Amino acid sequence: MLDSSPIGNEKGRKFRFRPGDVVYGYLRPYLNKVWVADRDGLCSVDQYVLRPNAGVSAELLAHQLRSMSVLDQAVDLTHNLQLPRLRSGLLAAITVQAVRPESAAEVVGRLDRVRNLVIARAELRKRQIAAASALMPSLLNQAFAGLS
Repeated sequence: MLDSSPIGNEKGRKFRFRPGDVVYGYLRPYLNKVWVADRDGLCSVDQYVLRPNAGVSAELLAHQLRSMSVLDQAVDLTHNLQLPRLRSGLLAAITVQAVRPESAAEVVGRLDRVRNLVIARAELRKRQIAAASALMPSLLNQAFAGLS
């Protein structure tokens, strides 16, 4: 955490969140910003705080909000806007895949594993690109090292 201060002296409209809430960025929804809060806090006006009903998994809701299906719907609803904002009524109109409550933990576990694999592969790809970009200068340096 970069910085923190006590809640209470803020100005303007801010939404309070608590652990287990899902924070969804509605400004430029194509950026697909979704976070399951792990602490109490306030967020800016360009984010909604979604508090799942009892028995609804915040992690499953977050996975659903990050899904390509929800992203496509959000983009379709806001694509004509210069500065797209997914208003609450539009967000409420978005449909997600129904998951039986008894299956939610298993589905979340699978989705977490897939997400972690994708993140790990992306990190490996970044390292691969960095190594490949350093290869040519290294080879040239080695080739011309004894010519001075």
